[in-house]
Amino acid sequence: MRTRHLFLTSLVLLVVSTGMIGQYTPWMYWTLLPEEIMAEIIGETSGETAWKTIMETGGYNKDRLEDEYESTFYESQYIYEQLKKYGLPGANITRFPGGTVWDGIEGELWEVNPSRQKMASYLDNTAMLVRGSRNADVKTELIWVGQGQKKDLDGLDVKGKIVVTEGGVSQSRPAFDPLQIPWSGIRNRGNDETVSGFAFYLPFREGLFLKQRLLRGEKITVEARVRAEERPYTLQCPECFIPGTDPEAEENIFSAHLFEGYVKQGANDNKSGSAAILEIARTLHRLIESGRIPRPRRTIRFLWGPEFSGTGPWVKANRDLMDKTLCNINLDMVGEWLSLNQAHFCLMRTTGNGSIVRGPVSLTAIPGESSLPSVRTNPSSTALKPITERRIMRCSMTGGFRFPG
Repeated sequence: MRTRHLFLTSLVLLVVSTGMIGQYTPWMYWTLLPEEIMAEIIGETSGETAWKTIMETGGYNKDRLEDEYESTFYESQYIYEQLKKYGLPGANITRFPGGTVWDGIEGELWEVNPSRQKMASYLDNTAMLVRGSRNADVKTELIWVGQGQKKDLDGLDVKGKIVVTEGGVSQSRPAFDPLQIPWSGIRNRGNDETVSGFAFYLPFREGLFLKQRLLRGEKITVEARVRAEERPYTLQCPECFIPGTDPEAEENIFSAHLFEGYVKQGANDNKSGSAAILEIARTLHRLIESGRIPRPRRTIRFLWGPEFSGTGPWVKANRDLMDKTLCNINLDMVGEWLSLNQAHFCLMRTTGNGSIVRGPVSLTAIPGESSLPSVRTNPSSTALKPITERRIMRCSMTGGFRFPG
């Protein structure tokens, strides 16, 4: 009996120890930096400061003011002001020609029969008016069309009516919140301005109630009013740098897209990544200027801007910097709640563990998005070693882009 008891005790200890080892991933803690420098970085970095940046730039989605399109978007101005406040060298907003973009002004959907109630409002929640909606002022009946596929539409008279669908415009991420709605847009085909294509999103809960009413055969009449305009804009890329000790050395770039279009102001996609690299810039600059950590050999640049459309022109305008760029680390959606979105963190490197990298290094991740294609080969070689993943917030995803040659 005693022997069996000892055996069971040993088995339990073995199982517990194995579980603890399984939860510990040592490669996540490897770093090239001495412990005393990491202690300074960890002590100075503030998740609270990064969170405040997210709240200031994307705490909620608002109706963008008209004069922002004519001058400076409030996100660009905020990042620039923080860079100046922190004293970072080279603080600037670089501008490039843009185009025109859809801007919602007004959008309301009211049920008027059999009862009167507001169903959707752009003023209440800008995401409810689907981007690209055209001007409209109509009173008509709702009709349920399921997923909006051909088989769903066969035999239905939808002319002059507003169709209600649970598919077609966009598919939401996993439904975990009764108020959850996706971000998406519609595009009207052709140039016929008399065609009043528009759409509204309803939260998951309200949409389910409406679906049930229509499936029971209830006749529902609504009034819809939409006003929107196309506005000209410029591409705006805030930037700064921390100078290294060797002006001839290859440089590193941290980037994050500050704009996911100009209608959506996503706290996760991607105000979280923008806040993260701002806090990285603040932390490193403060530690270096105060003498708490040594100045790096390589210059570190920081770049914010519109996704794809902003980074492309910036790269083309800075060919000389591209010629001496070693690595870009792009942070995309690092605030995502992984379990609710059924996602996972995955940091990917360009080569296997312990191998040699020739030319610029690109760090990318899934499902963060890569931005610019192609890499200019550099004859120099750089050994790529495991680097610590230190998170200043609830970090989930990063993405990377490579520079064209």
